[in-house]
Amino acid sequence: MVWNSGRKLKGDRYTIERILGRGRSAITYLAFDKNGNRLVIKTISDEVLLQLQQTPGAIDRWQDKLFQEATKLPKCQLRQVRLSRLIC
Repeated sequence: MVWNSGRKLKGDRYTIERILGRGRSAITYLAFDKNGNRLVIKTISDEVLLQLQQTPGAIDRWQDKLFQEATKLPKCQLRQVRLSRLIC
């Protein structure tokens, strides 16, 4: 499922600004929190989620991979904006 710009998540805690990119397994969004801080939210594609649900432990491995990605994120920059968090 693709989220549109302006979509509120987690009880209005986060707001989607735009899609940053789409890969084979996920969609990555630029978003901001209630304080106006920019962050990245990454969602798994519906097709991949269905595949992962059929393999024991696959979702946990995917989440571990995202956690590793999130720990590297603070070192990256996007158009001079420092992104500090990855919400998965």
